[in-house]
Amino acid sequence: AVSNIMTHDDYARTLTYLESLQSVTQVVVKTVMPEQVKFELVSHGGQDALDRAIRLGNVLKQSGQQRYVLQDGF
Repeated sequence: AVSNIMTHDDYARTLTYLESLQSVTQVVVKTVMPEQVKFELVSHGGQDALDRAIRLGNVLKQSGQQRYVLQDGF
């Protein structure tokens, strides 16, 4: 799940970012709630590969097991 999604632009930026990760082969939106979207991702290398790829970027910050926060200003 990704939190801090406040606007349509935040949603679009997050979806585009997840789709751009090299290890990710599929992104499916599962649940949309106020300020949070739950995505289901298929990635080469599983959760560990996904976590590593996200740590290398500055768009999302991990905030728990399979939980991320959209960073402001990117």
